[in-house]
Amino acid sequence: MDPISRWFGGNCKVYNEFNIIDPDSDEKLKRPDRVMVFPDELVILDYKFGQEENLKKYADQVRDYARLLSVMKQFAGKKISAYIWYYFRNELVKVELSGETNIIKLNS
Repeated sequence: MDPISRWFGGNCKVYNEFNIIDPDSDEKLKRPDRVMVFPDELVILDYKFGQEENLKKYADQVRDYARLLSVMKQFAGKKISAYIWYYFRNELVKVELSGETNIIKLNS
């Protein structure tokens, strides 16, 4: 099963525009587009609809969401996965917490 089918299959708790408070940032409120909570995993998904590409900036942003969610008590012990979905380009970017990114081409 591809990840997108899993994410929209109704088998997880979904938070759209999930508010996270970052006490160490000038921008105190962070808001990933979609957070999905599965029994064994927390998935962060940020949508990009434009053609602008600034992968490093977006990957750092999503990685920051993952860092903040990893210290929240309600998500303790869960594996965290983070993605950027370039919708109109049919690309999904898996953002590794280690700093790497992997581009996945989606079927049209």
